[in-house]
Amino acid sequence: MAAAPSPSEIHSSKSFFSRFHYALVIFGLAVVLIIILNVVFIKYCPQLDHNARRVLRRRRTYRETNGRIHGVSRYWHSIPSAVYMKDEVSEEANEECSVCLGVFEDGDDVRQLPHCKHYFHTPCIDMWLFSHSNCPLCRVNIARFGEPELDELRIDSRSPV
Repeated sequence: MAAAPSPSEIHSSKSFFSRFHYALVIFGLAVVLIIILNVVFIKYCPQLDHNARRVLRRRRTYRETNGRIHGVSRYWHSIPSAVYMKDEVSEEANEECSVCLGVFEDGDDVRQLPHCKHYFHTPCIDMWLFSHSNCPLCRVNIARFGEPELDELRIDSRSPV
């Protein structure tokens, strides 16, 4: 016949089952918490999804237009660049590019803004006008003037300034 379990074995098995029950309860609470968090997330997901789509749309638009002519750049890309020659520039002309703070040297590729007559290195002013619509030196709003008169821009694009 089988012997009856000793009191220490009974206490040990009760201890095992009570730990198991505690673990089961904690696991169940964790599952319930995860379900509640998912329900809350799903409830607010359309708003999050809308925001994510808007951000992605902005990124896509930026990638598509990066390097393209848009905004004020339609106008400033029509401003011809010229080769800088110190001897041929008027006394009032600025002697340094206020974007990069570099001094103009003979042979530099420059643009002169038609309304304020300030000179800038071509890559510097192109980069500036990609995100701004004003002269970096005097802050005159270039977009306010619209397209300049064609006569004002008739310069050989590689002629000395």
